[in-house]
Amino acid sequence: MRTFVDGKHAESLCWSWQERAYVAGLAAANLVLSQPGFLGQPATILDVEPDEPHIAAGKQLFKGVRQLVDGIGLNSPFL
Repeated sequence: MRTFVDGKHAESLCWSWQERAYVAGLAAANLVLSQPGFLGQPATILDVEPDEPHIAAGKQLFKGVRQLVDGIGLNSPFL
């Protein structure tokens, strides 16, 4: 059994947190649909602006760690 968790917290004085929560939900649904046995049309999520350099670096680092962990056969829903 796999558990998928996704979310985003953003402090804001406007309604942007609702949009971010919606996009995070779409990303989680796309992840579920990518698993065997799930059928459906994945949502298209468009980036509205490029990631800041420190965010892009963190994503690259995480992607490398994920590939390393998958390569040695560890399976964790938290990575």
